[in-house]
Amino acid sequence: MFDGIRWQKLIESLLKHLIIFKFYFQDEKFEKPMEKLNKSQRFQNDFYHKQHQWYTNLEIYTRTSTIYTIPYERKNYELTFNTNKHGYLWMKNSNVFDNVKILTLTTKLIVNNAEYYFKNVESLILRCYSHENFYENDDKSDLNSTKIELLRTIVNLSNIKHLTIDNDIYLTSSLFLDLLKELPNVSSLKIDEDQLMKIFDNIELCEYLNENIKKLEIFSAQFFDKRIFLNKINILFSQVFPNIEQFTCDYMKRVDDLLVILKQCSKLSIIKCEGISKSVNSWIEINASGLDVYLDFEFVNEDNDDDEYDYDDDDDDKYDYDEDEEQIKRSLLNRGLI
Repeated sequence: MFDGIRWQKLIESLLKHLIIFKFYFQDEKFEKPMEKLNKSQRFQNDFYHKQHQWYTNLEIYTRTSTIYTIPYERKNYELTFNTNKHGYLWMKNSNVFDNVKILTLTTKLIVNNAEYYFKNVESLILRCYSHENFYENDDKSDLNSTKIELLRTIVNLSNIKHLTIDNDIYLTSSLFLDLLKELPNVSSLKIDEDQLMKIFDNIELCEYLNENIKKLEIFSAQFFDKRIFLNKINILFSQVFPNIEQFTCDYMKRVDDLLVILKQCSKLSIIKCEGISKSVNSWIEINASGLDVYLDFEFVNEDNDDDEYDYDDDDDDKYDYDEDEEQIKRSLLNRGLI
């Protein structure tokens, strides 16, 4: 697929009237960067550039490489560290990435004078590590106030509606608030529950989330029985996210937790879960016809669940924010948000 000469011969012999030629090729062969560069240059001769005005970019990563025609046609793009870029157009005022709607951005790439710009991104995924460099420590870089300000030089922030925050990013509640303020149209949030638990020490952040977030997805690397956010489920949905219209999580174990969400979120129309317990499934079978909420799940855990599981485990004492919860509640009541 990487052989530009073979493609040229094929087009000249069988596709003489071809006008539009678009491709995205990924090469996972272990080759030296110079060998990959030499192969890509076969797509950059007079046949492609002068005769047809077909241009390509080559990106060489740590383990793989890709070559694609420009503008980049895919909706998803991951901007990774340790990438050697070669091609016809790498400039901010070009239209190379105008088709990208979902951008995955490694925080180390948020730098001054970046050579790329994404005009039409609607979903921003912030990661500490890229897939290509997951095991390389030098790829790690925390998100700070300077990087948050520099984001606007890389992405058109006013167009972003959905934000995903990776669990490995160091993000204080104040930085989280600063980030959200740079993204004025974000109404959909996907966040790791460890990150989410930091919100309780920042009343202004809780107020902002209350007013602006309509879709919430909570994910975690924890086992289903150790979900941290369930310890704070009442305040989370009654005072911070009562206005959400869609909620997504990977597992719903207790009927009581489902009832809290249904009771506190009056605008809710969809709940999505990867899996649910037998007890939750039984409750849904009995009550679904009387609900205004669509419940979507992929599987039912047939193992017996203890519905009376005690979430107040000693290991979770560090998440006891009772005093902060009262402050949040008073603040939201004073502002008429609950």
